[in-house]
Order: sequence, then C-alpha cells, then structure tokens
Amino acid sequence: MTTTRMVPMSDLCQDLFGLSAAPPEAFLNHGDALLVIAGDGEVSEAELARLVDHQRRMGAPEEVIGLYGEFAHRPNAPRSCGRPA
Repeated sequence: MTTTRMVPMSDLCQDLFGLSAAPPEAFLNHGDALLVIAGDGEVSEAELARLVDHQRRMGAPEEVIGLYGEFAHRPNAPRSCGRPA
C-alpha cells in the first residue's frame, strides 16, 4: 500500500479554507490553475512573484514553489499545466 505524503498547511490556510494538510501535488496543481487564470499566454515576473508569495503563505513546500517557474501555457512545453509533456 502506498502512503501519500501530506504537507501541513499554514494557519492562514486552515482559517480560510479549513484545510490542515495536503499532498505536494495539490499545491502544484492549485498554483498551476492560478497561473492559467492569470496568464495571457505568458506569466509575467510580477504574476509569478504574487503566486509564490500566496503559495508560501498557504504553506506550499519550497520543492513545489521551485516548479512554478517551469510552468508553460504551451501544450508541448516541458511542464505544461503542471504535467510533463
């Protein structure tokens, strides 16, 4: 049986959403969804900085935050919408 690693979420996230922990993939998928919404085909440095700040306040691990910079809107990009091409 495989056990999913859970990452504790911040007090802010617990207060806002009632969530106490989530797997790293949930942070990654949530961040990617926000990048899709914010982006117009490209993610500006300001948009990425805002996302990183938001995700840190929610408790996202640094290993996940480092992946946000690899996000790409193009379908054949190395990390399109959070999934390897």
